[in-house]
Amino acid sequence: MSNISDRLACRQQFEKEFDLARGVGTRFTFSPADAFPVWSPDGSHIAFASTRGGQIQIYQKLSNGGSEDALLFKAENGVLPLSWSGDGRFLLIGRSTAADALTWVLPLDGNFHVAGKPVIFVKKGVGIEERFSPGPHGRPLWVAYQSNDSGRFEVYVRAFDPSSATGVPPGSGVSQVSTAGGVSPRWSGNGKELFYMALDGRSGTVMSVDVSGNTAFQSGTPKVLFKPQGWISDRDDAAYWDVSSDGQKFLFAAQPAASAVAPAETFTVVLNWTARQNRIVWKPLFEVDKSHAAPSMPKAVSDFIAFTSGLDPRACPKSNRAVQ
Repeated sequence: MSNISDRLACRQQFEKEFDLARGVGTRFTFSPADAFPVWSPDGSHIAFASTRGGQIQIYQKLSNGGSEDALLFKAENGVLPLSWSGDGRFLLIGRSTAADALTWVLPLDGNFHVAGKPVIFVKKGVGIEERFSPGPHGRPLWVAYQSNDSGRFEVYVRAFDPSSATGVPPGSGVSQVSTAGGVSPRWSGNGKELFYMALDGRSGTVMSVDVSGNTAFQSGTPKVLFKPQGWISDRDDAAYWDVSSDGQKFLFAAQPAASAVAPAETFTVVLNWTARQNRIVWKPLFEVDKSHAAPSMPKAVSDFIAFTSGLDPRACPKSNRAVQ
């Protein structure tokens, strides 16, 4: 999800953008080999992975579609874009599973072109699902990630130092944020709150932790926010979801309720999930039975029934899914 507007990027047979405010979906790329979109901090570019050359490489393109796909980074072993720093000068790239976990910090110039050799973040196997924190003038102070070093996945945070050969300050430590398991961390836009998913099998609960500190990281006690209804994770070691920069909107791909007939696909958004906390409650905007869809159904609806955040398009599966 873009940091500066209610725009999403996801993959459903090809990459698409979706404008929540206008309810319009637009095709962004034209190859089924493209996936894993990540927004630049100013919303002007989208980096994405593609296997169009036979191996996963990273490309980028203007988010308004006004440029050709440009190869950003080519690696011997396929990598995916993970997180773009708020100042636009660094892109976290890496692999998606714990078995082959390896993450690099890729330096970029002011035009979002590669400006140097990538640096391995900490070491091989440190973790997966790395995300830059917001920071002063966009410069990230921290990197959140998940690791199963303890025997189960927990969420951790390390300091970020772009001048270091390992991407972290020499002699710096690591802070554990989750206390009873956690995956797929997401930062709020002000950097004062860290969200993550606590998985229970293939279902999960959204957790929130207050965080602070410019030189020394501090975190509070994790709090339960809500359990997304109908959401089932495609993996048992990660969750495909996203949070808006203001921390008020949460995006998921949810499984429709079982039915004797083909389930209708439902586009839903969150409006106010509790009266006590000004968060989000799911409210269906429209429901479409694709087998009896009216010919007059808007093209943006028929072409873009499922959507999710730009962080991981595998949350936009090809199967029948409702989206929350």
